[in-house]
Amino acid sequence: MLIALQKPTASHVAGFRTWKKLGRCVRKGQKAIFILAPTVRTKKNTETEEQGGNRGLLGFRGCGVFDYSQTEGCESPIIGCVAGDPSQYQERLIKFVAAEGIAPSYHRAICPARGISEGGKITRCSPE
Repeated sequence: MLIALQKPTASHVAGFRTWKKLGRCVRKGQKAIFILAPTVRTKKNTETEEQGGNRGLLGFRGCGVFDYSQTEGCESPIIGCVAGDPSQYQERLIKFVAAEGIAPSYHRAICPARGISEGGKITRCSPE
């Protein structure tokens, strides 16, 4: 929501260093889009004083990100687009999520989003 309020046309966002890793540079003079990023830490096992695999959320901090349109450089791969016809798997997928206790539903209120997932529920924009 913070991204949409600050830059409604944003498509793909990442931090300054991430864009550099992807071979792109943020253009001079571009203003960051501020978001709330989670701060996590690895919890120590108190019995052995070794760091375990458990990570805990400490809170959130302000973080600046930039949209793809604010960068220049190497072309990035297309993210989130799938080619082909997945309709042959739709019935199987619906049975799988139902067996997992997840209720698929359709609602126009989430458009133009393709879908959302929350607490045992998947909502799509339309049944097509």
